[in-house]
Amino acid sequence: MLKAWTQESFDHKSDNWQIPYPYDTGVGDWPLARAGVTHRLGAPGEADAEGHTRRVAMCPAPWTQPHPPVFVSGSGSPDTIAFCGKHGFVPTYFTNSQSAGPLAEHFRKAAAAAGRSFLPGQNQCMVRWIQIGKTREDALRRIREYDLDIWKNFYAAMGRRKIENDDYFGSLVNSGLFVFGSVEEVRHELLQQWRVFPAEYITLINHYAQMPKEAVIETLDMFQRHVKPALDAVIHNATRQAAE
Repeated sequence: MLKAWTQESFDHKSDNWQIPYPYDTGVGDWPLARAGVTHRLGAPGEADAEGHTRRVAMCPAPWTQPHPPVFVSGSGSPDTIAFCGKHGFVPTYFTNSQSAGPLAEHFRKAAAAAGRSFLPGQNQCMVRWIQIGKTREDALRRIREYDLDIWKNFYAAMGRRKIENDDYFGSLVNSGLFVFGSVEEVRHELLQQWRVFPAEYITLINHYAQMPKEAVIETLDMFQRHVKPALDAVIHNATRQAAE
């Protein structure tokens, strides 16, 4: 059965932020709004009659009911996590495990208040960058070659990561977002994190523009064969214990 799903949209204007920008006139050059697509598939009020974007929705409106999983990224905002819990969306944590743990419980409480019940880690996603090398030093070499540039000139440049004494490499390896080393070390580290927070999903990011496709394919293959089965076992055991 095809059925439209009503979603929320929002706008905001303050001294620091305008959503959309410019707020007073709306965004006039968004092709999908001008072509009428946003009117059909977007949230109420997202575009005006002239095709200007006036409000912003968290995601496009899916047409199947129930809708497919909706993944919403977050870097620690409790309001984002509560929004996900209310609607049954999958919060996707761009955070270390220490930050994700409390947010995970915040998600479950918000979901419960909306009549949704989730087990620990269920319907939640952790984001990780992984580099698997023959040794730990080999994995660190791969980080320097494939990840450090975008960390310095994109992530840190946006002000999302705290950098002390211009130590971009140190901020990267100590962020809690990267897992690196031999395949045994990567598996051990992820298992330690998943025993604390057994997230149902994991998002793996490889900087494909900087990283040769052969290295990307090798990383995904190693993860699929040597790491994922162990994480699946942790998630299964956590789900079983919570249900008992």
